[in-house]
Amino acid sequence: MSPHAPRLFQLKNKPVGSREVGSLLNVQSFLEGSVRKAGDQMRITVQLIKVSDGFHLWSQTFDRKVADIFAVQEQIARHIVEALSVQLLRGGCVTSEPPGYAQLRRL
Repeated sequence: MSPHAPRLFQLKNKPVGSREVGSLLNVQSFLEGSVRKAGDQMRITVQLIKVSDGFHLWSQTFDRKVADIFAVQEQIARHIVEALSVQLLRGGCVTSEPPGYAQLRRL
């Protein structure tokens, strides 16, 4: 379980802005998403949000069969890493591989 889990549960079912989330978690950006299921289909929507202004740095929707959940999890993780790589490069980072990328690729 994430060390932030107790703090995140405080936000459950409450309308909060990106700045409040960032302050509570002490982060500059965070990942937000939802999962909806109908029969054997699921729709997963994921957004990477910048805390300072609520801007969506990246967003994508995945429509898949529930049986493919592990493949979808890996696909989402790869898309997030790619989005983070682009953002880190724009921010002046000298590497195209953010910390932890090698471990994530092995998933």
